Amino acid sequence: MSNKLTVEGVMELREVIVRLEDVVAGMKKGLVHIRVDKDAVTLSPSSIVAFELKAKQKGDKESFSLKINWRRQTL
Repeated sequence: MSNKLTVEGVMELREVIVRLEDVVAGMKKGLVHIRVDKDAVTLSPSSIVAFELKAKQKGDKESFSLKINWRRQTL
């Protein structure tokens, strides 16, 4: 089974912060809900995750990327 949802575009920083805070709150609860319009994906982070954080400055451009992944726990 594969569900994929991509959120991208230009928005105000405060909107990005709200989305990130929602993700963090969900991770703390053990369920992350990502919704865009009528599409949604619910993830269940495990207690051990792979974590990658990148920050870059080049000229007048800056970027920050965050990647977190894990294997779904089987019951």
